[in-house]
Amino acid sequence: MSDLLPEMVMPEAPPPAEEPEEVRPEPLEETPPVPVDIVEVEEPLEPEPEIVMPVVKPIIEDEEIFKDPPVKKKRKATAKQLEHLKKAREKAQANKLARKKEKQAQAVIPEAVKQARPEAKHTLLNLSPEELEALTERAIAGYDTKRKAAKAEKKRLEAEEKKQQALHTTISRALKQPDPDDMWAACFNFQ
Repeated sequence: MSDLLPEMVMPEAPPPAEEPEEVRPEPLEETPPVPVDIVEVEEPLEPEPEIVMPVVKPIIEDEEIFKDPPVKKKRKATAKQLEHLKKAREKAQANKLARKKEKQAQAVIPEAVKQARPEAKHTLLNLSPEELEALTERAIAGYDTKRKAAKAEKKRLEAEEKKQQALHTTISRALKQPDPDDMWAACFNFQ
């Protein structure tokens, strides 16, 4: 098996690179040392940190955790509030009845107006099949004529718009100055 594998030759390690020596710039001018008064300050030693003891919470029983919350008592209205509420309800009921009577009075149609109205001569149920078919054909024909007229008007407007656009394009192309930087601009200017 070792005959089948090629022999691996590792390249030699490169020599270590020489490190350049540190070059320190020399000061331009020698400055005399400035006298400094040294004052010794006694720093107090830092106090040792206090050791904080963990607080152990008391264990609460499950019955205390899962008991029902206290129920708040429902407030009861005072006698004055109940009297005011009663008056407001009576007033609202009276207004409701008055509006209902007005609506009924407006809804009553006088007999003279009822007689003046012509009754409908035909309904779709009273028409014969031939009359119904003729009525349907007439409605479809009326719709078709309106649709075709609208379509023709649209085509006419589109053709007019297209003609105006072509005229505008021709005029703007004729008035436009060719680009002086484009050497091929005059090549395709057919006028």
